[in-house]
Amino acid sequence: MARGDGQFVMLVGDRDYYCPLGWEPTTPGAIQFPGPVDPTRVLLYAEDKSLATTLSGSIAAFQR
Repeated sequence: MARGDGQFVMLVGDRDYYCPLGWEPTTPGAIQFPGPVDPTRVLLYAEDKSLATTLSGSIAAFQR
């Protein structure tokens, strides 16, 4: 993917801080991380707000 072609940004953060800024919580457990992550803190920022509830799958670990 070329820079600027992304459809969303995902982060693990504090809902009280990020949600007022337009971030949406994802469906808990729908996105699996390679390490321990609190699924209630996975947030998404996208033009399409419904993407936060429909996105699912695994996140791969970074290769060194």
